[in-house]
Amino acid sequence: MAKSKIEWCDLTWNPTTGCLNNCPYCYARRMMKRLVKMQPGVYPNGFEPTFHPSRLDYPGTIKKSKRIFVGSMTDLWGEGIAPEWRGQIYDACNRAPSHKFIFLTKNPRKLIYPQETLFFGLPNHFFGWTITSHADISVLTNTSPNIPRNWFINFEPLLNRVWNIPYQAADKCKWFIIGCQTSAGRPVNVPKREWVEEIIQFAQRNQIPIFIKQNLLKAIPELPRLQEFPEGLR
Repeated sequence: MAKSKIEWCDLTWNPTTGCLNNCPYCYARRMMKRLVKMQPGVYPNGFEPTFHPSRLDYPGTIKKSKRIFVGSMTDLWGEGIAPEWRGQIYDACNRAPSHKFIFLTKNPRKLIYPQETLFFGLPNHFFGWTITSHADISVLTNTSPNIPRNWFINFEPLLNRVWNIPYQAADKCKWFIIGCQTSAGRPVNVPKREWVEEIIQFAQRNQIPIFIKQNLLKAIPELPRLQEFPEGLR
């Protein structure tokens, strides 16, 4: 468990680490290489998916309610992640009900493990889909029918224009996060201002809270400084 520099959460918790998605913009893989130099042994399997049962009880040691990003160094629905690992993580969340748990994936089609549906209706669990361009938009129309009660879209890094956002995003989506790619703490591959404004306009028409990350506000200072949270995460 670590205090986070990610603005929309208080802490990160990584009972699972590693990922096989091979996203070219992956910050976690770069961070892992730095951490290994500072703390040898912290990633014994490199960036291969690895389960750390000894970390499961961490949320229960934090008394004050926090927004906890679960799996900042992995994709919990990626290849190589056993559904049973997620089951144990959900159980750990259930033992610390005062916290708000935020999950994020590029593979929402894998939200099919039967045990998981028991947690989709919990008010303190938020599940996000990552969309970087219009090519990813199909995840909103071809995903699992088991849509969680609290789900959101993470447009980060926004690499290209996203248009014709389907009605599912307006119907039950609780939150939009928008950010850009960074390298060594600096914005790179900055999206066009109009791409961001289109997403903002869609969200505002449909009363969806918007959180624009500092990396994007730094790159495009003309954008409105919107850093809103949905009900349940405020």
